[in-house]
Amino acid sequence: KRLTEKFRKPLGLLSHCFLISVPWTAVSTNSSLFYTVSFVSLVLTAAYAAALHLGMFQLNSIASQVLRLGGTSDAVEAARIRRAVVLVKSQKTL
Repeated sequence: KRLTEKFRKPLGLLSHCFLISVPWTAVSTNSSLFYTVSFVSLVLTAAYAAALHLGMFQLNSIASQVLRLGGTSDAVEAARIRRAVVLVKSQKTL
């Protein structure tokens, strides 16, 4: 247990890197398909995905405030909890 506590942050970053590598691997195996897609279509798709992600991020932020996630006893702690919930939700939309 001490070892995991000592390396908590690097292990978390490593976990995120492994999570990122899954879609990257899927994309790289189908890289030949990129040559058949026009550059404009690729840019529009990326822009649409970014807009969708930002929209979901905003919706999650508003919902966490409306639902008063984190309680109301300590405003700073409640804001931290809401921020954590929004970040986890936004990771799930990716």
